[in-house]
Amino acid sequence: GLRARSIPKVVEEIKILYDRYGITAFYIMDDLFAFSTKRVLLFEKELKDNGLTIKYGCDARVDHVIKDGSAMVESLKRSGCKFINLGLESSSNEVLALMDKRATLEDNIKALDIVTGVGISIGLNFIWNNPGDTEKSLRDNVDLIKKYNDFMQLRTIRPVTPYPGSPLFYTAIEKGLLKGPGDFFDKFVNSDLILVNFTDLPLQKCYDLLLEANTELINHHYQNTNGDMDEAKRLIQDFSDLYSGKITNFRGARHYDNKVMKNPTERIGFSSTLAKEIKHAVPPAFPDVIAKV
Repeated sequence: GLRARSIPKVVEEIKILYDRYGITAFYIMDDLFAFSTKRVLLFEKELKDNGLTIKYGCDARVDHVIKDGSAMVESLKRSGCKFINLGLESSSNEVLALMDKRATLEDNIKALDIVTGVGISIGLNFIWNNPGDTEKSLRDNVDLIKKYNDFMQLRTIRPVTPYPGSPLFYTAIEKGLLKGPGDFFDKFVNSDLILVNFTDLPLQKCYDLLLEANTELINHHYQNTNGDMDEAKRLIQDFSDLYSGKITNFRGARHYDNKVMKNPTERIGFSSTLAKEIKHAVPPAFPDVIAKV
């Protein structure tokens, strides 16, 4: 079962940060924050009743987003939500079914249309190298990202990682691809590297395809943001060096983007404007402005 935190208590914590420290930007770290329209409407009402005008981002599941049409997302928008992180994972119905995602490609697209329709930015999270993945499913992932990308974040595609305890971890053990937790931790180096190849493609071919896909996404991002293609080339080279084994400490495209974008305040959406606001508003005693619900 699920025992959710009290919305009035959460808003009470937000109000303390708002009144005492002038914090108006939050990120709600809870995959199930928006699990019902009733809960989200109560959050909107509590914020309004307490005189709180905030900006925030949150995580959400596709099935929860589409359950009541656009009603829940419209409430999120009214209450100040600027960004929703969605675990879309794949554009292939076969892959989604094999991972027991309980959502279809059609559900993913419906959620994307609902969220973008009310003017909220989306975290487009896709992974590849799952059981059932092919060259076509990777291509389709790229196309879907490009179609819905508002360039709020630099989005690339990572290979799936079968973390110990996950269903995919036990699939890897059953297939003889991992021996156990110790074998996983001996092999794990970087989440942008393929620890276990679940496709029918050779490992090098998988890396070639990932480099091609992420090169396209990186170029597309920079062409539609600050136009700094030299930075794009450096990031692409980092991916190439990681995939070839020359480096292992690469921390991902979104981290890189936050560090190197020359004028981040020009980027639309949640991360740039709110990160700047948090940086200037948070006192040393509160380095992280996070409301956990």
